[in-house]
Amino acid sequence: MVGAWVLAVVCACFDEWHQSFQPGRTPLLSDVVIDAFGAGIALFVVRMYLRKIDSSV
Repeated sequence: MVGAWVLAVVCACFDEWHQSFQPGRTPLLSDVVIDAFGAGIALFVVRMYLRKIDSSV
């Protein structure tokens, strides 16, 4: 799961870097932070779901 989170953050960084070449778009560190937080929440939800499935077996 850590690898998935790191991959999501790296993709967010590349997306912001790509935006720096687009007219009218501004790369923002806050967007990377938001993406990282969202990926963390998604992984937390998946982990809780998997834990629930594992305990019900």
